[in-house]
Parts: sequence; structure tokens; C-alpha cells
Amino acid sequence: MSAGSDRFVTTSDIEPLLEIAGQGEDRRLRMEALTASASLPLDAAAAEAVGEIVLHRLRTERELPGALIAAAGILPVPEVRAVLDHWAADRTSPHHEAAGRSLAADVQPPAPPAESPPVPVAAGARELSAAVRDGLLEGSDFPADLSPLATLPKAEARELLTSLVSTLIAAMDSDDDTLAAATERLSLVVQALPTTAVAALQALPERPSGERDNWLGALLTLVPPAAVLSAVYRRLDAEDSSGQLNTLRQLTRAAPHLGRPPLNWPPPRESGTLASVTLLLRPKARGARRAGDEPGAPSPAGYGRRPDAGNEPVAPSPAPDGGRREAYARLDAPRRVPPAHVFELRVGLAPTPSPEVSQPTSLTVPGGEFLLDVEILAPGFEVMGGDQLSVRMKAGPDDLYPYQLRRLRATDDDAFAAERVITAVYSVSGRVIGVAHRTVLVGEGPEDAVAAQVSEEPAGITWVLPDDPATQPDLEIIVAPGNDAEGTRLCWLYRSPHRQVRPAGKTPGSRLGGEAEWARSAMRSVQDRKDASDLPSHLRGIGLDVRDAVPLQVWEALRAAARVTNPPTVLIATWDPYVPWELAMVPEPWDTSIPAHLGAQATVGRWTYKDQIRSAAPPARLTARTMAVVTGDYPTSPLKQAAAEADHLITEYRAETVDALTDPVLGRLGRKVGAPDILHFAVHGKFDAADSEDGIMMTDGSYLSRQSVRGVETSLVGLVFLNACQLGQSRKALGSYVGMVPAFVGLGISAAVAPLWNVDDGVAREFAQGFYKAALKGKTAPAEYLRRQRAATQGASGAGVSTPLAYLFYGHPRLTIEWDQEGADDV
Repeated sequence: MSAGSDRFVTTSDIEPLLEIAGQGEDRRLRMEALTASASLPLDAAAAEAVGEIVLHRLRTERELPGALIAAAGILPVPEVRAVLDHWAADRTSPHHEAAGRSLAADVQPPAPPAESPPVPVAAGARELSAAVRDGLLEGSDFPADLSPLATLPKAEARELLTSLVSTLIAAMDSDDDTLAAATERLSLVVQALPTTAVAALQALPERPSGERDNWLGALLTLVPPAAVLSAVYRRLDAEDSSGQLNTLRQLTRAAPHLGRPPLNWPPPRESGTLASVTLLLRPKARGARRAGDEPGAPSPAGYGRRPDAGNEPVAPSPAPDGGRREAYARLDAPRRVPPAHVFELRVGLAPTPSPEVSQPTSLTVPGGEFLLDVEILAPGFEVMGGDQLSVRMKAGPDDLYPYQLRRLRATDDDAFAAERVITAVYSVSGRVIGVAHRTVLVGEGPEDAVAAQVSEEPAGITWVLPDDPATQPDLEIIVAPGNDAEGTRLCWLYRSPHRQVRPAGKTPGSRLGGEAEWARSAMRSVQDRKDASDLPSHLRGIGLDVRDAVPLQVWEALRAAARVTNPPTVLIATWDPYVPWELAMVPEPWDTSIPAHLGAQATVGRWTYKDQIRSAAPPARLTARTMAVVTGDYPTSPLKQAAAEADHLITEYRAETVDALTDPVLGRLGRKVGAPDILHFAVHGKFDAADSEDGIMMTDGSYLSRQSVRGVETSLVGLVFLNACQLGQSRKALGSYVGMVPAFVGLGISAAVAPLWNVDDGVAREFAQGFYKAALKGKTAPAEYLRRQRAATQGASGAGVSTPLAYLFYGHPRLTIEWDQEGADDV
């Protein structure tokens, strides 16, 4: 880095960002990393490198975030500007408005200052430096003439500036007048020092006051942007994909201010965009744990590059077992076999994904030697030779992609479906790292199709489970299809990080039958008994029905997890869309002082499991700054409590109001820039699989359908709360788990809340208001809030018992929401 470029970043400084932008698996991470890169103060070579990638994206990507287009306008790259000029002139371009705004902003990147020859140090400059230090806070002996400071050597100017910034940060709890006066003196020093002067990056207090965020951000603009990036890379190392996305978004907001001290320095108590720099570097609270916090925990490869600004790039520190590497699931089998035919199943690891997988997800495994356990679930197939379907193999540098053979015979039984799914659960050291599936068609066919084996490449589709040891649930339960012809059999897999939870010797199974009609009848019966004296007993009866559908081995695993952690956190990834497992009555409750419903005894999050397409794992962290509430006046059926609910969210959380009409709702949901982090619905809802009146009721009498929601394809919204009757119900269509909540989850939304049946308006309002107070202000996990509400129904009747039990939570049971409303102004 040249002497005059400390306020600018070089190509090597942004190498980790460009690596994510060019090679990251998550498209959102790629786009956000590129946006952040383009927003930074780049030197000429770095601007050219970023511009090349941006130009490629502008020319090849159909859907582009508005933030990327805005950042592209900053780049001093003629080819990029030519594309923006073309879009701005073409009214038919989908990027017409965004390009126009980008060009209209006319933000010119600052040019690095020209190198100037060194000048002799002025007489008394060093004594003046000491006087500045001594008089910064007191002011009584602060020098009037600071011009000699311009002759200080770069190292001494840096030392002085670092000392002054450190003094102010240490004194941040002083009164406003003292800090304001000291800040004014600092601004005079900054003007007097050489233009190349920068300060070393200072550590912020553990919990800096939110009232000082904008002021602190101004101080942090005095440090080299490369130093900030080093801190960002360490933060990315310690986060999962959801946390990384939030950090990259924070970097995009902070980037325009890095290395650019303000012309007018803000007073201590003033909101503004400079707070984005503080929020980017604000340390996490003491005791908070993230992936990588544990000693020796590996860091995501490719991010750790510059632990200290100015040092040579270094690779991430390897874990004691040799770091981590990527592999893919191997699950090779014939595409078709005749009934009673014996075939070979290859199970293990592979170097490449199957060509049949459109979005393959790799398995992250240790880089050194390790034992790989694979549990195979194959209903409708019989293992030959007395072998077990659970296999263990050693992997390491000498055998990177081991696999084992199992001989299976397709059961010749009409009770099993022709299309049968084989499931393999991969784990290392008792921790699930992924699930793969392979479909085998059992039936007569051409001889070559029967005999041909799949190539060495696997044909599985990876379904990802949470892999962060710091947030892993106490128990993960997968409810999978049982491959029977009637489609009524379920197979259950479960895993736990606790040794006390012993795996089942044989895969548990259960048979339902008529669950769709049972679910419809159960939901209607609760609504019909809303004021009946037997409502609590009726709900317990429903819970007993559900209890009988859960295998005994699963109940034993739940009890074992509860002995380790009470209440245990449970993630249920369920293929069945009908059964509310949360309502099941625990046979032997571990807390007898509260209702025996599983959702009261345990902190439960559910997730949609699809055996034909990839489903991402629900994230354990979510940062939210903005909220929008969908509400409106219903002429024939007014919702007074819902209106009060909306008013509360608008007042308490500055929620944006969205009219309950199709176009505004879909517009907010599909926004690529400025989408609300939380979208709350205070409206009417209806679930009716056989009726066109099915979905979220709009104020014009129409219904927003789940197909219309799904048609948005992707959304940047993080949490959806559907406080509308019946919208928590789901069903099967075309072999998939569908419904209003699955439609939102399919857009990439992190979490959702919705009720199964009609809820009381007043209780629902209190439920929602309490939810946000607990989750946003109290840092309570949403799933834990729902558990507490269910637990509080002990002895209740009427709406006091039916409404809290109606709500389901879709998401990670340990999900925490970082509500950062002060950062909303920077969005």
C-alpha cells in the first residue's frame, strides 16, 4: 500500500470479498459482497477489478438488487457507466428507474491524494502534539495555532490521531457538552494534520451507547478502511450464512463513509448515517456464542485474509484436525429395478455433485482423519447378508471420498409405492451435516434400465440441517415418507448433539391414514367449541390423537433431551403437512406444572421438508431494522382489534403501513431494495382447499393466494407473522407440502408465525404485541415465546386456551432476532 493510499483499499484488501462475490454458493451473499465491494473507497486497480465483475453481472443477470445498481454508479469504470446510461434511456428496461437514480446521485469517488515530498518537521511540532493530547478533553490549555502539525512524519501523525480517538472513545460516557467541545477540537486537528494521516482501529466498548453511535461512527472514519475490512473478515469467519448476509449488508451501508471523515462533525447525541460504521464494528454482547467461538473451531475457508491492516495476507488458522473441506453425498443406485431384484447401493462421499441436482449443496467435513456415520432409511427395501443399514467409514487424506456397498432387495409388495425414496443421514461426531435422497422406481422396465447402474457421480439431493454447534437444537427430528403405496406411512429419524440421547436401533415408523380429513375435522371442531366448557378437554383429546402417531422411540429421545436441557429445543422437519405435532400430549411430561402439549414442554420450531427439492436450513440469527404491517378497513367484517394491533406496531416499532390489497402486498414482498425485514399481517384469513376463497383476504374482497405469494420467487423479508385465522394450515399438492406459510418459506424467508384455526381478535392482538416485545426487545427466541404462551394456558378456558395453542412457529427453535431500529435510518 502506498504512502498516500491509507484511506483507500487495494485489490488485496478486498480479495476475500471478491472471492465471495465470485465463488459463493449463496446468490444473496455473492450479490451483497459485490455491492459492498463497489461501495468502498477503491484505488484505481481495485476499482478496475470490481468493475470487471460488476460489468459481467450487469450484462448477464436478469434480476439485480437496486443496491448493486446504485453502487455501480460510483465506480469510475466507463463500461459500467455506459450500461447504466443505456438502461436509464430505455424506458422498457426493468432497471430503468434504478439506473436513473444511480446516475442522478452522481457520487464521485474521491481521488487518492498526490504524493508530496517530505518536509522538515517544524520547530515545536512535537511539543505541540503533546499539548494537543493534554488539552483535548479539558480545553483550557489547548493550542490555538495547530499549523505546525502538518509537518509531522506520517508515523507520528498516525500516533497522535490514534491517541486522540482513543481518548474520546474512552470518555464516551462524559457529558454531551464536554464531548461536543472535544470533538470540535479533534476536527481542527484533523484539518491541520497531513492528508495521509489515519488512526489505528480502536476497540469499541462491549456495549456502546446507542445515543453515541453516529458520533462514534465519525471517529471510526479516521481509520484505514483496510483495518475495518480486517475486522469484518473476522466477523464473517464467526458467522453462519444468515449472519454473513447481515454483516455484508452492514458493510454496504457503512462503505461510503469509510476513510472519509465528515466535513461537519456530529455532536454526541445525533442520529445519522455515520452510525452504520459503529453498527458494523459494534462487538457482540459478552457471553453471546457464534460458530467459531469455541477454541479450535474452524473458520469458513476463504474469509480470513488480513488480521491486521498492513500485514501480508494470511490463510485462516486451521483447526486441530486439519481444517475443513467440501465433499458431496454419494448415494448410487439403479434408476429402476424389478420387484424382488437385488442391487448394490453405494453410500459415502464423492468429489462432485450429481448432474441431476440443480442446486447441489456440499457437505462440510473435517480436513484430517475422521469417522463418517451414515444412517440409511430405505422403506420398501430389504438389506441382504445380515448387514446393517447404518454404516461407518474412515475418511482422511489417504481416502478423501470413501464409500461402502450394501446389497438391497426391492420388496415385492403392493403395499409399497412404485417410486421409493432412499434417505441417507450423514453425521460426524454425532452432529448431522446433511441428508441426501435417492429415488428408485420399482417395476418392470427395459433390461438395460434394470441392469444399468448410476455412474460414479451421486444422485442424491442434499437437504441441509443446521450445522452450527453453538446453536444446534437439542433434538432434530425428520418426519419422512414411508414409501408405502397409500402414502400413509411415516418414518422418523432423529439426531442429537447429546450423548445421553441414544439413537434408535431400528428406524421408527408410524402409520396415519386419513390425516387430511382428521386435520380438517380437528380444526373445525376447535372453532365450533370456541365457547364450550369442554374446549380444554377437547384440545387434550386432539393432543392424545397426535401423541399416538409419534413412535415410542421418539418420545424416549425427547425425554432424554429434556434430562439434559429443560426445556429442550426441538426442530421438527416434517414431510407431513397435516398433523400439528406441537399439540401432541407428552406421555410422561418432564414439567408437570404446565400443560403436557409438546409445544409447551419443549421449545419447538418446525420446518418444511421436501424430498424432491433442496430445502435450506432455517437460520439461527436474524438482524431486523424495519417492519411493515399489512392492514386495512374491511367494510363487511371490521377488525377493530387488528387495527389497534397495527397502530401499536406503527407507534412502537415505526412500522410502515401497507394497504391490504394484492399489488401493495406483493410489491413489498418482492422488493429488491427496501424490503421490510419483518412483515406483519393484521388481516382476515381463510383456509379452504376446495374453494377459491382461500388465503389472505384483501379489503376489496379478493384473496391473496399462496400461488401468488410463491410467484414472487424470492424475497428479502426475514420474518412473516400471519396474524390471520387458519393460515397456519397446510396440505399436499403435486406431492409437496403447500400452504400459505410454506409459500412464504419457499421465498427464502427465515421464519414465520401463523395460527391453525380461528383466533380471538383481542387475544391475538395481545399475543402479537407480546411476541414483538419478547423477541425484539427481550431477545427471547420466538419459539420460546410460543412455548411460554402455551405453558400459560394451564387452567384457562375459551379463547384463553384455544388462541395461544393455535399458533405454529416455522423456523429454528433457537432463532434470535437482533432488532436494530436505530440502524433503520441507514437503510
